[in-house]
Amino acid sequence: MASELAGPELAGVVEALEVAGIEVGPGGAEPLRSAPRGFDKDHPRIDLLRAKGLTASRRLPAQAASVSETAARVIDFWTTSEPLAGELSADV
Repeated sequence: MASELAGPELAGVVEALEVAGIEVGPGGAEPLRSAPRGFDKDHPRIDLLRAKGLTASRRLPAQAASVSETAARVIDFWTTSEPLAGELSADV
């Protein structure tokens, strides 16, 4: 996230997911209250740097859907959010 090579790419992936209706957040881990040691509080990716983890989620409609519709939504979610998994697991 701090890398000038990978950081902007990760931020772009997060932004693209949010535009696609996928929420990206810290999951169950509370983010750091302030900037990590050695980083300025005005860093362009401070929200990502403060996160202890990242999760992607999308809410399904409240109305009942068929099994095939639900499966299609799950497949779409996994396909759309895969770039986040790829970025987080990439060696930098």
